[in-house]
Amino acid sequence: MDSNFTPCLEVYDFLDSIESGIPRLVKSYQIPELDGTSLMASMFLRSDPAPDNIGSSALPHARPFFLAPSSRLMTVRMEAFDHNHNHKHYMLFVHHSTLLSGLEKDPEQTMVPWDEWGPDSTRFLTSQRRFNNMGWVCYVYGNRYIRTVQKSLRNPREGWYIWIYDFNPLTLQRGKYYLRNDELD
Repeated sequence: MDSNFTPCLEVYDFLDSIESGIPRLVKSYQIPELDGTSLMASMFLRSDPAPDNIGSSALPHARPFFLAPSSRLMTVRMEAFDHNHNHKHYMLFVHHSTLLSGLEKDPEQTMVPWDEWGPDSTRFLTSQRRFNNMGWVCYVYGNRYIRTVQKSLRNPREGWYIWIYDFNPLTLQRGKYYLRNDELD
């Protein structure tokens, strides 16, 4: 594996193909460099619920509770190895709307460096333990992510903690509003 390789998220257009069956690369978003001693071994992307064929034209009264297509969180679970073959685990969280808005900013720019899009628009976690090691397939829904953590590594029978991460921008704005108002009182 090339140690100068920088992983990225690539966005393709399947409707405006180069030729039949070959999608067109629209934008590449670089992932941050790892610690300098590790090589990326795998990346796994997840986002639920999957987009359906009804799309944004669905009327709210037809489905009283549904997520807007752009109101989805994408998780990118990454695993890397250092030169001693030690596992390192990373999780990147990014909203679909961030990636889609980047498509409109500069159509000529196909490679977007991490510093231009990532630090203000994503969350990047590292862990010694693997993220979601229970084998769950659906651990992200809308703007929420569920992480399971074993209470004890020595005794798995002690059970699990379930952590819920809420990346809803409206929840964050509401929290900031209440913090500001509490400081004024």
